[in-house]
Amino acid sequence: MNEKRALVVDDNESTRLLVEAALKRDGFSTDTACDGAEAIRILDIDDGYDLIVLDLMMPEVDGYGVLDYLRQGAGFPQKLRKVIVITASPGLIQSDRLPTGLCEVILKPFTGERLLSSACG
Repeated sequence: MNEKRALVVDDNESTRLLVEAALKRDGFSTDTACDGAEAIRILDIDDGYDLIVLDLMMPEVDGYGVLDYLRQGAGFPQKLRKVIVITASPGLIQSDRLPTGLCEVILKPFTGERLLSSACG
């Protein structure tokens, strides 16, 4: 059986820990990045993710920068089935910049159960 893998990208450590704990309870192995630049470096060397949980507002490279990188195809995870975008600022959501059919948005604060229903749904 192949293990499900997730990359959790958020500059807030508490959020990363919450997301990571919820995903691990559901059988995911997880890697984390504290900003979009680190996420891109990880994706450059590892394309084995089923899920990316991505904050929109981060220093250096924001969530849209990571989505743009994915859209360009360089380092696009071969197994990727879903991107969950998390944000505390619904006014920053630009639907035209979210990958159609691949992306879901969750507003902060959220529960682990809410995250898992999106991750597995």
